[in-house]
Amino acid sequence: FEDIHTYRLVSGEGSVDNQLFEIDGNLLLVGAEIDYANRTSFSIRILSEDPYGLSVEQVFILTIE
Repeated sequence: FEDIHTYRLVSGEGSVDNQLFEIDGNLLLVGAEIDYANRTSFSIRILSEDPYGLSVEQVFILTIE
């Protein structure tokens, strides 16, 4: 197996803003219109999995400046 990872947004603690984003391959994209003037911080939860079935979930806080 190559050292390739797949990524996806998953529910759980810290996933409150997942619906605003999407993952395409290894890119995180904004999937909805965001009002940056009133909100600059977003919380998403991503799962990464390798070809061997090992995985890790991580919460990310995205800040728009």
